[in-house]
Amino acid sequence: MDDSFDFDYLIPFCQSLWDNKDILVNSKYQCLYKTIVSRVYYSAFHHAKSWLEINHNFKTREFNYETGKMRNIGGLSEHVQVFKELRKVAKDQKSLKREFFSASSKLEDLFNNRVDADYDETSIFEEIEVTDAIQNAIFIVNLLKFN
Repeated sequence: MDDSFDFDYLIPFCQSLWDNKDILVNSKYQCLYKTIVSRVYYSAFHHAKSWLEINHNFKTREFNYETGKMRNIGGLSEHVQVFKELRKVAKDQKSLKREFFSASSKLEDLFNNRVDADYDETSIFEEIEVTDAIQNAIFIVNLLKFN
């Protein structure tokens, strides 16, 4: 049994959950929908963060010598730093500028939906929102190819 984990595995896993939703749940879809929305965000986020680290020497954390602990750079969450860095990279693009800005917007939208899915028990997701979340995550991963 292979116990290794890669965040990129979450998107096809969520696609499989989606494709088999009628077998997995008996008409009570919100738990499944929220799980998919949450996990595809994290897959896209970690992929984007790794891509930025490898291709742009991007870092979100630094060592704080006063406390002896790691801290977020600039006091910003890692999520916000990744959104901002993708926009910065987009500005430097010649042929894919629009796609990079779109990826940043899609990632931020996925984040906001993930927050609703994880913390707002009154939020309700429709099928189109789940399929859009999966497709947006796939768009981000496909755009940010590793060399």
